[in-house]
Amino acid sequence: MKKKVLALIMAFVFCAVGMSAATVCAEEQWEAQGPSCVLTSGVQYTGMVPLENDSSWNGGYYYSDMTEDGITVIVNCCAANGTDPDVMDSGYRKVFAEMVSGSEVADYQDSQNQSLTEKFTYPVYDLSFTTGANEDTCLWKMVFFQTDTHAYAYAFKMDADFAEDMEEEYWNAVDTLDMIDLSYYYEKIEDVDNDPSTDGESLEDFIAYFDSWYLYGDLKEESIRIYGDGTWAYYNAIEEDGTGGYLFDDGTFETSGTTALRLYSADGTHVADVTLNEYGDLAFTPVIPGYASFNELTIFIRESESVTNTGYVDNDPSANGESLEDFIAFFDAWYLCGDLNAESINLYGDGTWVFYNAMNEDGTGGYLFDEGTFETVGTTVLQLYSADGTHVADVRLNEFGELALTPVIEGYASFYGDTIFDRESESVAYEAQTADF
Repeated sequence: MKKKVLALIMAFVFCAVGMSAATVCAEEQWEAQGPSCVLTSGVQYTGMVPLENDSSWNGGYYYSDMTEDGITVIVNCCAANGTDPDVMDSGYRKVFAEMVSGSEVADYQDSQNQSLTEKFTYPVYDLSFTTGANEDTCLWKMVFFQTDTHAYAYAFKMDADFAEDMEEEYWNAVDTLDMIDLSYYYEKIEDVDNDPSTDGESLEDFIAYFDSWYLYGDLKEESIRIYGDGTWAYYNAIEEDGTGGYLFDDGTFETSGTTALRLYSADGTHVADVTLNEYGDLAFTPVIPGYASFNELTIFIRESESVTNTGYVDNDPSANGESLEDFIAFFDAWYLCGDLNAESINLYGDGTWVFYNAMNEDGTGGYLFDEGTFETVGTTVLQLYSADGTHVADVRLNEFGELALTPVIEGYASFYGDTIFDRESESVAYEAQTADF
Protein backbone atom coordinates (compact mmCIF):
# COMPACT_ATOMS: atom_id res chain seq x y z
CA MET A 1 0.00 0.00 0.00
CA LYS A 2 1.24 3.47 -0.79
CA LYS A 3 -0.17 6.58 0.86
CA LYS A 4 -0.96 9.37 -1.52
CA VAL A 5 -1.48 12.93 -0.40
CA LEU A 6 -3.69 13.81 -3.35
CA ALA A 7 -7.28 13.66 -1.68
CA LEU A 8 -8.97 13.86 1.65
CA ILE A 9 -10.62 10.45 2.05
CA MET A 10 -10.48 6.76 1.37
CA ALA A 11 -11.75 5.46 -1.99
CA PHE A 12 -14.57 2.95 -1.49
CA VAL A 13 -16.02 0.29 -3.82
CA PHE A 14 -18.36 -2.69 -3.55
CA CYS A 15 -18.83 -6.60 -3.08
CA ALA A 16 -21.65 -9.00 -2.08
CA VAL A 17 -21.47 -10.31 1.52
CA GLY A 18 -23.09 -13.56 2.73
CA MET A 19 -25.22 -12.92 5.84
CA SER A 20 -26.22 -15.25 8.65
CA ALA A 21 -29.88 -15.75 9.59
CA ALA A 22 -29.34 -13.85 12.86
CA THR A 23 -27.92 -10.90 10.95
CA VAL A 24 -30.78 -10.82 8.43
CA CYS A 25 -33.28 -10.69 11.29
CA ALA A 26 -31.33 -7.89 12.93
CA GLU A 27 -31.39 -5.87 9.72
CA GLU A 28 -35.17 -5.53 10.00
CA GLN A 29 -34.64 -3.26 13.03
CA TRP A 30 -33.11 -0.54 10.83
CA GLU A 31 -35.50 1.55 8.77
CA ALA A 32 -34.68 2.63 5.21
CA GLN A 33 -34.01 6.35 5.45
CA GLY A 34 -31.14 8.28 3.89
CA PRO A 35 -28.25 9.45 6.10
CA SER A 36 -27.71 13.19 6.62
CA CYS A 37 -23.94 12.71 6.96
CA VAL A 38 -21.19 10.43 5.68
CA LEU A 39 -18.19 9.22 7.65
CA THR A 40 -14.81 9.88 6.00
CA SER A 41 -11.16 9.17 6.71
CA GLY A 42 -8.35 11.57 5.84
CA VAL A 43 -6.06 8.68 4.87
CA GLN A 44 -6.16 7.38 1.31
CA TYR A 45 -4.57 4.26 -0.16
CA THR A 46 -3.89 3.31 -3.77
CA GLY A 47 -3.98 -0.09 -5.42
CA MET A 48 -7.22 -1.00 -3.64
CA VAL A 49 -9.39 -3.75 -5.17
CA PRO A 50 -13.09 -2.83 -5.38
CA LEU A 51 -15.34 -5.06 -3.26
CA GLU A 52 -18.70 -3.53 -2.38
CA ASN A 53 -20.57 -0.31 -3.13
CA ASP A 54 -24.14 -0.20 -1.85
CA SER A 55 -25.58 3.30 -1.49
CA SER A 56 -28.85 2.04 0.02
CA TRP A 57 -27.62 -0.57 2.53
CA ASN A 58 -30.20 -0.74 5.34
CA GLY A 59 -31.16 2.89 4.84
CA GLY A 60 -27.52 4.01 4.69
CA TYR A 61 -24.50 2.86 2.68
CA TYR A 62 -21.80 0.17 2.65
CA TYR A 63 -18.44 0.73 0.91
CA SER A 64 -15.43 -1.58 1.06
CA ASP A 65 -12.04 -2.13 -0.59
CA MET A 66 -9.39 -4.81 -0.26
CA THR A 67 -5.70 -3.91 -0.15
CA GLU A 68 -3.71 -5.17 -3.11
CA ASP A 69 -1.90 -7.73 -0.92
CA GLY A 70 -5.30 -9.28 -0.14
CA ILE A 71 -4.88 -9.37 3.65
CA THR A 72 -6.99 -6.38 4.70
CA VAL A 73 -10.49 -5.13 3.85
CA ILE A 74 -11.47 -1.57 4.77
CA VAL A 75 -15.18 -0.95 5.39
CA ASN A 76 -17.09 2.32 5.80
CA CYS A 77 -20.82 1.98 6.36
CA CYS A 78 -23.92 3.26 8.11
CA ALA A 79 -27.48 2.02 8.62
CA ALA A 80 -30.70 3.68 9.72
CA ASN A 81 -31.53 3.30 13.42
CA GLY A 82 -34.25 1.00 14.66
CA THR A 83 -37.45 2.21 16.26
CA ASP A 84 -35.75 2.84 19.62
CA PRO A 85 -32.25 4.26 19.12
CA ASP A 86 -31.77 4.74 22.86
CA VAL A 87 -31.29 0.99 23.37
CA MET A 88 -28.05 0.78 21.37
CA ASP A 89 -26.16 -0.91 24.21
CA SER A 90 -23.29 -3.39 23.90
CA GLY A 91 -25.69 -6.07 22.68
CA TYR A 92 -26.85 -3.90 19.80
CA ARG A 93 -23.29 -2.95 18.96
CA LYS A 94 -22.47 -6.64 18.64
CA VAL A 95 -25.50 -7.12 16.37
CA PHE A 96 -24.29 -4.27 14.21
CA ALA A 97 -20.84 -5.87 14.07
CA GLU A 98 -22.50 -9.03 12.72
CA MET A 99 -24.34 -6.98 10.12
CA VAL A 100 -21.14 -5.34 8.96
CA SER A 101 -19.08 -8.54 8.90
CA GLY A 102 -21.87 -10.64 7.43
CA SER A 103 -21.23 -13.47 9.87
CA GLU A 104 -21.34 -14.48 13.52
CA VAL A 105 -18.60 -12.91 15.62
CA ALA A 106 -16.41 -14.23 18.41
CA ASP A 107 -14.08 -12.73 21.03
CA TYR A 108 -16.22 -9.57 21.03
CA GLN A 109 -15.03 -6.61 23.10
CA ASP A 110 -15.87 -2.91 23.11
CA SER A 111 -14.86 0.21 25.01
CA GLN A 112 -15.61 3.90 24.66
CA ASN A 113 -13.27 6.07 22.59
CA GLN A 114 -13.07 9.31 24.56
CA SER A 115 -11.30 11.46 21.95
CA LEU A 116 -13.74 10.60 19.15
CA THR A 117 -16.67 10.94 21.55
CA GLU A 118 -15.62 14.54 22.19
CA LYS A 119 -15.06 15.13 18.47
CA PHE A 120 -18.42 13.81 17.25
CA THR A 121 -20.44 14.68 20.42
CA TYR A 122 -21.96 11.18 20.32
CA PRO A 123 -20.69 8.17 22.31
CA VAL A 124 -18.09 6.47 20.11
CA TYR A 125 -16.92 2.91 20.74
CA ASP A 126 -13.89 0.85 19.74
CA LEU A 127 -15.00 -2.68 18.80
CA SER A 128 -12.79 -5.73 18.41
CA PHE A 129 -13.92 -9.20 17.33
CA THR A 130 -13.01 -12.15 15.13
CA THR A 131 -14.75 -14.00 12.33
CA GLY A 132 -13.93 -17.29 10.64
CA ALA A 133 -11.85 -20.11 12.04
CA ASN A 134 -8.43 -21.72 11.75
CA GLU A 135 -6.45 -20.33 8.79
CA ASP A 136 -9.49 -18.24 7.77
CA THR A 137 -9.64 -16.35 11.08
CA CYS A 138 -9.88 -12.58 10.66
CA LEU A 139 -9.51 -9.89 13.30
CA TRP A 140 -11.83 -6.90 13.00
CA LYS A 141 -11.10 -3.47 14.47
CA MET A 142 -14.08 -1.13 14.25
CA VAL A 143 -15.18 2.33 15.32
CA PHE A 144 -18.92 2.50 16.01
CA PHE A 145 -21.26 5.32 17.00
CA GLN A 146 -24.92 6.23 16.68
CA THR A 147 -26.44 9.59 15.79
CA ASP A 148 -30.13 10.47 16.18
CA THR A 149 -30.95 8.76 12.87
CA HIS A 150 -28.13 6.38 11.90
CA ALA A 151 -25.47 4.03 13.23
CA TYR A 152 -21.98 4.42 11.66
CA ALA A 153 -18.98 2.09 11.49
CA TYR A 154 -15.45 2.27 10.11
CA ALA A 155 -13.51 -0.99 10.20
CA PHE A 156 -10.40 -2.92 9.19
CA LYS A 157 -10.91 -6.64 8.57
CA MET A 158 -7.42 -8.13 8.86
CA ASP A 159 -5.97 -11.58 8.30
CA ALA A 160 -5.27 -12.71 11.87
CA ASP A 161 -1.66 -13.62 11.03
CA PHE A 162 -0.91 -10.07 9.85
CA ALA A 163 -3.25 -8.04 12.06
CA GLU A 164 -0.49 -6.77 14.33
CA ASP A 165 1.32 -5.26 11.32
CA MET A 166 -1.83 -3.35 10.32
CA GLU A 167 -2.70 -1.91 13.75
CA GLU A 168 -0.75 1.31 13.20
CA GLU A 169 -2.39 1.85 9.79
CA TYR A 170 -5.80 1.36 11.36
CA TRP A 171 -5.26 3.91 14.11
CA ASN A 172 -3.79 6.39 11.64
CA ALA A 173 -7.03 6.17 9.66
CA VAL A 174 -9.24 6.33 12.76
CA ASP A 175 -7.46 9.43 14.03
CA THR A 176 -8.52 11.29 10.85
CA LEU A 177 -12.20 10.26 10.84
CA ASP A 178 -14.62 13.08 10.17
CA MET A 179 -18.28 13.63 9.26
CA ILE A 180 -19.45 15.48 6.15
CA ASP A 181 -22.92 17.02 6.16
CA LEU A 182 -24.93 15.96 3.09
CA SER A 183 -27.63 18.61 3.46
CA TYR A 184 -26.11 20.89 0.84
CA TYR A 185 -25.79 18.04 -1.64
CA TYR A 186 -29.34 16.83 -1.09
CA GLU A 187 -30.60 20.37 -1.73
CA LYS A 188 -28.45 20.52 -4.85
CA ILE A 189 -29.96 17.29 -6.20
CA GLU A 190 -33.53 18.34 -5.34
CA ASP A 191 -33.05 21.65 -7.14
CA VAL A 192 -32.10 19.95 -10.42
CA ASP A 193 -34.47 18.32 -12.88
CA ASN A 194 -32.72 15.12 -13.94
CA ASP A 195 -34.67 14.81 -17.18
CA PRO A 196 -32.31 16.00 -19.95
CA SER A 197 -35.21 16.24 -22.40
CA THR A 198 -36.42 19.33 -20.52
CA ASP A 199 -33.30 21.12 -21.71
CA GLY A 200 -33.76 20.03 -25.31
CA GLU A 201 -30.14 18.89 -25.48
CA SER A 202 -28.79 15.87 -27.33
CA LEU A 203 -25.51 14.00 -27.10
CA GLU A 204 -24.34 15.58 -30.34
CA ASP A 205 -24.05 18.88 -28.47
CA PHE A 206 -21.57 17.27 -26.08
CA ILE A 207 -19.19 15.58 -28.52
CA ALA A 208 -16.20 17.38 -26.96
CA TYR A 209 -16.69 15.24 -23.83
CA PHE A 210 -16.36 11.90 -25.62
CA ASP A 211 -12.80 10.88 -24.79
CA SER A 212 -10.61 9.38 -22.07
CA TRP A 213 -9.65 11.88 -19.35
CA TYR A 214 -6.80 11.43 -16.86
CA LEU A 215 -6.43 12.93 -13.39
CA TYR A 216 -3.98 15.85 -13.60
CA GLY A 217 -2.93 14.64 -17.07
CA ASP A 218 -1.11 11.53 -15.79
CA LEU A 219 -1.70 8.38 -17.87
CA LYS A 220 -1.07 6.23 -14.77
CA GLU A 221 -3.65 8.04 -12.68
CA GLU A 222 -7.41 7.63 -12.27
CA SER A 223 -9.30 8.04 -15.53
CA ILE A 224 -12.82 8.76 -16.74
CA ARG A 225 -13.97 7.47 -20.11
CA ILE A 226 -17.05 9.11 -21.61
CA TYR A 227 -18.69 7.50 -24.62
CA GLY A 228 -21.01 8.84 -27.29
CA ASP A 229 -23.67 6.23 -26.47
CA GLY A 230 -24.40 7.95 -23.15
CA THR A 231 -22.26 5.69 -20.94
CA TRP A 232 -19.11 6.26 -18.88
CA ALA A 233 -16.55 4.27 -16.88
CA TYR A 234 -14.13 5.25 -14.12
CA TYR A 235 -10.83 3.37 -13.57
CA ASN A 236 -8.44 3.38 -10.62
CA ALA A 237 -4.79 4.41 -10.94
CA ILE A 238 -2.03 2.10 -12.21
CA GLU A 239 0.64 1.37 -9.62
CA GLU A 240 4.40 1.49 -10.16
CA ASP A 241 4.49 -2.31 -10.38
CA GLY A 242 1.90 -2.31 -13.17
CA THR A 243 -1.04 -3.45 -11.05
CA GLY A 244 -4.21 -1.43 -10.67
CA GLY A 245 -6.25 0.22 -13.40
CA TYR A 246 -9.34 -1.57 -12.09
CA LEU A 247 -12.86 -0.55 -13.02
CA PHE A 248 -14.13 1.54 -10.09
CA ASP A 249 -17.60 2.43 -11.33
CA ASP A 250 -19.59 2.86 -14.50
CA GLY A 251 -23.05 3.86 -15.60
CA THR A 252 -24.89 6.35 -17.78
CA PHE A 253 -24.92 10.12 -18.06
CA GLU A 254 -27.50 12.76 -18.83
CA THR A 255 -27.05 16.21 -20.29
CA SER A 256 -27.59 19.28 -18.14
CA GLY A 257 -28.29 22.41 -20.11
CA THR A 258 -25.51 22.97 -22.63
CA THR A 259 -22.58 22.90 -20.23
CA ALA A 260 -22.57 19.77 -18.10
CA LEU A 261 -23.09 16.02 -17.88
CA ARG A 262 -24.54 14.26 -14.85
CA LEU A 263 -22.95 10.88 -14.12
CA TYR A 264 -25.15 8.10 -12.72
CA SER A 265 -23.91 4.74 -11.41
CA ALA A 266 -25.46 1.56 -12.73
CA ASP A 267 -27.86 1.56 -9.75
CA GLY A 268 -29.15 5.01 -10.77
CA THR A 269 -27.30 7.01 -8.09
CA HIS A 270 -26.28 10.51 -9.21
CA VAL A 271 -22.59 10.45 -8.21
CA ALA A 272 -20.94 13.39 -9.97
CA ASP A 273 -21.19 16.20 -12.53
CA VAL A 274 -18.61 17.05 -15.18
CA THR A 275 -18.09 20.24 -17.19
CA LEU A 276 -15.43 21.58 -19.54
CA ASN A 277 -13.48 24.52 -18.11
CA GLU A 278 -12.04 27.48 -20.00
CA TYR A 279 -8.95 25.45 -20.98
CA GLY A 280 -10.97 22.54 -22.35
CA ASP A 281 -10.14 20.35 -19.37
CA LEU A 282 -12.73 18.17 -17.65
CA ALA A 283 -13.84 19.57 -14.29
CA PHE A 284 -15.20 16.75 -12.11
CA THR A 285 -17.43 17.63 -9.14
CA PRO A 286 -18.70 14.83 -6.84
CA VAL A 287 -22.37 15.00 -5.85
CA ILE A 288 -21.71 12.42 -3.11
CA PRO A 289 -18.87 13.73 -0.89
CA GLY A 290 -15.87 11.43 -1.08
CA TYR A 291 -17.00 9.71 -4.25
CA ALA A 292 -13.88 8.35 -5.99
CA SER A 293 -11.86 10.02 -3.19
CA PHE A 294 -12.92 13.55 -4.16
CA ASN A 295 -14.72 16.16 -2.08
CA GLU A 296 -14.44 19.09 -4.47
CA LEU A 297 -13.90 20.06 -8.08
CA THR A 298 -10.95 18.16 -9.61
CA ILE A 299 -9.35 18.51 -13.04
CA PHE A 300 -8.93 15.72 -15.60
CA ILE A 301 -6.92 16.22 -18.82
CA ARG A 302 -7.75 14.77 -22.25
CA GLU A 303 -5.77 11.61 -23.09
CA SER A 304 -3.99 13.21 -26.04
CA GLU A 305 -2.62 15.90 -23.71
CA SER A 306 -1.61 13.54 -20.88
CA VAL A 307 1.77 11.98 -20.13
CA THR A 308 3.08 9.30 -17.78
CA ASN A 309 4.36 11.04 -14.66
CA THR A 310 6.01 9.44 -11.62
CA GLY A 311 5.21 12.17 -9.11
CA TYR A 312 3.39 15.41 -8.54
CA VAL A 313 4.45 18.89 -7.49
CA ASP A 314 2.57 22.09 -6.85
CA ASN A 315 3.35 23.52 -10.30
CA ASP A 316 0.52 22.01 -12.30
CA PRO A 317 1.18 22.83 -15.99
CA SER A 318 -2.54 22.72 -16.72
CA ALA A 319 -2.88 25.93 -14.68
CA ASN A 320 -0.84 27.68 -17.35
CA GLY A 321 -2.79 26.22 -20.24
CA GLU A 322 0.44 24.78 -21.68
CA SER A 323 0.96 21.34 -23.18
CA LEU A 324 4.03 19.36 -24.18
CA GLU A 325 3.34 20.14 -27.82
CA ASP A 326 4.39 23.72 -27.05
CA PHE A 327 7.80 22.47 -25.91
CA ILE A 328 8.70 20.06 -28.72
CA ALA A 329 11.94 21.97 -29.37
CA PHE A 330 13.24 20.74 -25.99
CA PHE A 331 12.86 17.04 -26.81
CA ASP A 332 16.37 15.95 -27.71
CA ALA A 333 19.71 14.89 -26.24
CA TRP A 334 21.74 17.89 -25.04
CA TYR A 335 25.51 17.84 -24.31
CA LEU A 336 27.49 20.11 -22.01
CA CYS A 337 29.31 22.69 -24.13
CA GLY A 338 28.56 20.63 -27.23
CA ASP A 339 30.89 17.76 -26.26
CA LEU A 340 29.51 14.28 -26.91
CA ASN A 341 31.83 12.96 -24.19
CA ALA A 342 30.56 15.42 -21.57
CA GLU A 343 27.53 15.36 -19.30
CA SER A 344 24.22 15.11 -21.15
CA ILE A 345 20.52 15.69 -20.57
CA ASN A 346 17.88 13.76 -22.51
CA LEU A 347 14.39 15.30 -22.59
CA TYR A 348 11.54 13.11 -23.84
CA GLY A 349 8.10 13.93 -25.19
CA ASP A 350 6.39 11.79 -22.54
CA GLY A 351 7.35 14.27 -19.82
CA THR A 352 10.47 12.47 -18.52
CA TRP A 353 14.20 13.27 -18.51
CA VAL A 354 17.54 11.63 -17.66
CA PHE A 355 20.98 13.08 -16.86
CA TYR A 356 24.19 11.16 -17.64
CA ASN A 357 27.73 11.69 -16.34
CA ALA A 358 30.64 12.43 -18.68
CA MET A 359 32.56 9.76 -20.55
CA ASN A 360 36.14 9.17 -19.42
CA GLU A 361 39.12 8.87 -21.76
CA ASP A 362 39.26 5.12 -21.15
CA GLY A 363 35.68 4.70 -22.35
CA THR A 364 34.15 4.30 -18.91
CA GLY A 365 31.59 6.67 -17.45
CA GLY A 366 28.39 7.88 -19.04
CA TYR A 367 26.52 6.58 -16.01
CA LEU A 368 22.97 7.58 -15.17
CA PHE A 369 23.22 10.43 -12.65
CA ASP A 370 19.57 11.32 -12.14
CA GLU A 371 16.16 11.07 -13.79
CA GLY A 372 12.58 12.09 -13.24
CA THR A 373 9.75 14.10 -14.73
CA PHE A 374 9.36 17.67 -15.88
CA GLU A 375 6.54 20.17 -15.87
CA THR A 376 5.91 23.13 -18.15
CA VAL A 377 5.99 26.71 -16.90
CA GLY A 378 4.43 29.34 -19.12
CA THR A 379 5.69 28.85 -22.67
CA THR A 380 9.44 29.09 -22.07
CA VAL A 381 10.62 26.88 -19.19
CA LEU A 382 10.65 23.26 -18.06
CA GLN A 383 11.05 22.42 -14.38
CA LEU A 384 13.00 19.20 -13.73
CA TYR A 385 11.98 16.99 -10.80
CA SER A 386 13.87 13.96 -9.56
CA ALA A 387 12.02 10.67 -9.13
CA ASP A 388 11.44 11.54 -5.46
CA GLY A 389 9.63 14.75 -6.47
CA THR A 390 12.51 17.16 -5.63
CA HIS A 391 12.66 20.21 -7.90
CA VAL A 392 16.34 20.12 -8.92
CA ALA A 393 16.70 22.46 -11.91
CA ASP A 394 15.01 24.58 -14.58
CA VAL A 395 15.84 24.54 -18.28
CA ARG A 396 14.99 26.97 -21.05
CA LEU A 397 16.06 27.68 -24.61
CA ASN A 398 18.21 30.78 -24.99
CA GLU A 399 18.32 33.19 -27.94
CA PHE A 400 20.75 30.88 -29.78
CA GLY A 401 18.53 27.81 -29.41
CA GLU A 402 20.81 26.28 -26.78
CA LEU A 403 19.62 24.69 -23.56
CA ALA A 404 20.33 26.80 -20.48
CA LEU A 405 20.25 24.79 -17.24
CA THR A 406 19.80 26.63 -13.94
CA PRO A 407 20.13 24.51 -10.79
CA VAL A 408 17.45 25.06 -8.15
CA ILE A 409 19.57 23.14 -5.66
CA GLU A 410 22.94 24.87 -5.51
CA GLY A 411 25.68 22.55 -6.74
CA TYR A 412 23.25 20.11 -8.36
CA ALA A 413 25.28 18.04 -10.87
CA SER A 414 28.24 20.31 -9.98
CA PHE A 415 26.54 23.40 -11.44
CA TYR A 416 26.09 26.72 -9.63
CA GLY A 417 24.68 29.01 -12.32
CA ASP A 418 23.36 28.99 -15.86
CA THR A 419 25.15 26.30 -17.85
CA ILE A 420 24.84 25.77 -21.59
CA PHE A 421 24.08 22.46 -23.31
CA ASP A 422 24.06 22.05 -27.11
CA ARG A 423 21.75 19.85 -29.14
CA GLU A 424 23.23 16.44 -30.02
CA SER A 425 23.20 17.19 -33.74
CA GLU A 426 25.38 20.25 -33.09
CA SER A 427 27.82 18.52 -30.72
CA VAL A 428 31.12 16.75 -31.41
CA ALA A 429 33.29 14.30 -29.48
CA TYR A 430 36.30 16.12 -28.10
CA GLU A 431 39.24 13.88 -27.27
CA ALA A 432 39.84 15.43 -23.86
CA GLN A 433 37.90 17.49 -21.37
CA THR A 434 39.34 20.89 -20.49
CA ALA A 435 39.03 23.11 -17.46
CA ASP A 436 36.66 25.29 -19.42
CA PHE A 437 34.13 22.54 -19.11
